[in-house]
Amino acid sequence: GKASSAFCVEEGLAHCFASEELCGENKYECHKCLAKMDATRSVRLRLAPQYLHIAMKRYTYDFATGERRKITSPVEFPVSLDLSAHCSP
Repeated sequence: GKASSAFCVEEGLAHCFASEELCGENKYECHKCLAKMDATRSVRLRLAPQYLHIAMKRYTYDFATGERRKITSPVEFPVSLDLSAHCSP
């Protein structure tokens, strides 16, 4: 397949750790009182690991053709990552 623009690991991590607003039809349901309420959901690391293993999905499903397609985009990554922005305070 034709290569597209490079995927940046740092941008991918920022997307994975981005906060999500739960409101409207997507409100959070409290497991204790069963009331639905607006909330913010996020994922944070307790502690940054010394080594980080990242598994990348290299195939996508093409709904137009009904086939899997290999993602051939190059991947950009630094030798070391600063994960402090993704750790709990």
